[in-house]
Amino acid sequence: AGMAVEESALGQLEGLGTFGPPCSTEVQGAVSYGFYGIIRALGFLHGTCKSAHGLLSNQSVYVTPSGEWKLFHFPLLTFVPPHPSFELYESHLCPEDYRSPERLEKRYNSMIPNRYGVHAMDSYGLGVLMEAVYTRPDVDREGSLPQKLVKAVHRMRSSTPAQRPRSQVLLKCPVFNNPLVQSQITLDDLAVQSSEEKTHYYRSVPEKMANGSLPMSVAKNKLLPKLLLSLNCVSSAAAMAQENTRREVLSVLPPLFHISSSLADVEYEKWIVPTLPPLFQVADRAIRASLLSSLHVIVPRIEKNNSKTVNLIFDAICSGFTDSSSQLRELTLKCMLYLVPVVSPASLEKLVRYLIRLQGDPDASIRTNTIIFVGKIASTLSDNMRQKLILPAFTRATSDTFTPCRLAALKSVLSCQQYFDHVSLATKVLPVVVPHLMDATADVRQEALVATRTFVGVLEQRGKEMEREDQETLDVVNGGNATALATDAAPESGSSYSWGITSWMSKTSLGEGNTPPPPTPGPATVPTPVTFPLLPKSDAITTDEDDGWGDDEDLGDLGGDDISTPTWASKSGGLSGLHNNTAAVDDGDNFFSSFEKDSSGNGPASTSSNFPVRESARPLSISGSRGKTKLVVPTTKKNVVGGRLVVSKTKNLSIAGTDKDNKLKPQIVKLAVSPTKDGAPDGWDDF
Repeated sequence: AGMAVEESALGQLEGLGTFGPPCSTEVQGAVSYGFYGIIRALGFLHGTCKSAHGLLSNQSVYVTPSGEWKLFHFPLLTFVPPHPSFELYESHLCPEDYRSPERLEKRYNSMIPNRYGVHAMDSYGLGVLMEAVYTRPDVDREGSLPQKLVKAVHRMRSSTPAQRPRSQVLLKCPVFNNPLVQSQITLDDLAVQSSEEKTHYYRSVPEKMANGSLPMSVAKNKLLPKLLLSLNCVSSAAAMAQENTRREVLSVLPPLFHISSSLADVEYEKWIVPTLPPLFQVADRAIRASLLSSLHVIVPRIEKNNSKTVNLIFDAICSGFTDSSSQLRELTLKCMLYLVPVVSPASLEKLVRYLIRLQGDPDASIRTNTIIFVGKIASTLSDNMRQKLILPAFTRATSDTFTPCRLAALKSVLSCQQYFDHVSLATKVLPVVVPHLMDATADVRQEALVATRTFVGVLEQRGKEMEREDQETLDVVNGGNATALATDAAPESGSSYSWGITSWMSKTSLGEGNTPPPPTPGPATVPTPVTFPLLPKSDAITTDEDDGWGDDEDLGDLGGDDISTPTWASKSGGLSGLHNNTAAVDDGDNFFSSFEKDSSGNGPASTSSNFPVRESARPLSISGSRGKTKLVVPTTKKNVVGGRLVVSKTKNLSIAGTDKDNKLKPQIVKLAVSPTKDGAPDGWDDF
């Protein structure tokens, strides 16, 4: 019973379908090997134990996952002649089909060893079992016994016990002499074979598995434990010092990794992963090379979260970069490509340092493979590591004296163009590639030309995008300026002059909070001239008869140094003469008469204006009375006669308005224009 549990038995002949498709060679070979095991077990009972099983039937045979058939169920095990207890219970325990005629007739006294032999009772049951199994539809399509077994089965089912052959003789039948049986027999005896015989068998395992003589189920459940047992010696330095042990370990690795590829993840984690770190730490170069060659099978099965095992394997492999053998260094570099996707960022940082070192390797093929390796792992590196490795590695490889290395560098840099920004392409990559357009080797020149055209095309496309972006930015700016100009346009009923005065009046009025009563006319004084900045020139001039505010844009001709000095400015006294000419001003029309008083209204204010006066500007006088305001501006008129500019004096420009025109405007608050004695603000800050 303990054997059945240890072997994880599948059941009573229920596991045949696990060894291959129905009626296939694998299934027939499994059946042949199964009966081979049953016959050997019966031979042991009959020859060594001198006992009979007594219950041989389909209920006493179990199939293990490794394909072995185990003889089980021994309640009727007995000597011959049978024990009285056998006579009492055998009719109740054994199926009637498997009971021989003498047992059905209860002729137990006739079962004499000297006359019939101990095997007679079990041989009959074995014949019935063979016929029942071989005629199953999943074993034979025709449902018949193999031709070489027909005569033997017929004799085993004879009604005469003396004609039944001994079971051990059946092993000579050709049915049990097939590759599968022979392979299993060798595997069973592997533990007692010499190291050379083991090595020879292990090396033949891949071939046996390929031709079907060793099913995967047998290899996984029966051979794999023996392979793992052979690897226990790798952690012993004394054992590995022996040449036979190293050869045996070396022969174990190929079948080990071939079989492990069919294991489930849980099984792989349990059986294979613990053996990997000790294996990769073996110093023998042949074993290390075999491990590196199998790395493409190992890495996909290593989970990324098993960081401890991955780091141990990575560190052990990296030692190959410093090995004195160039073949092992090159093989380490090639096989490291499979390990890169599962290592940690810290391990990648360590790998980058090894790659930089390998670029100076004496072997040219290693330098070439290094730059190819850099191009292939670029996608797995972080941005920081790419900046440290890719461009310096390409730059160094393109200057290599070995032509294949330069060619590989140009191909690799072309494959990594997506990792360079446009500025780097223009300032760093192209200066490295372009000189090779004049390389001594045609293949290098051609590859450099392809790379240059590709990079220039990328930069050209980026240049067009930049132009388009600049144009869009300019359109946005111009659109904003146009909106600002439209917002700053003149009001409907006034020019820039009237707008400035009206705005100033409105601010002053609103700043007082209430509308003050109309000012009381004061004594006649000399008005203070007010000067304004020059405006652009205009061709139209408004006369005194024109009182519309919409024509004030025509004041543009009032300023500018290119206009000849008006006659009024050339009179004696200049600007002061204008100040002294009080007879020309009507006391009732003095609009700013209140400005002649200080802020307290007690005395005359200074007649000098706070506005800066330009030499080329002409003064503008403003006068007013209740119900009427008038702006008087002396002007000149210019004409072009015969290609020459002629300037002549014109009459004063008058801009007038009435209370009716200004009824919606707030009342004007009179402000002092001279500073007060105590330094208080003079009110012009509000302007």
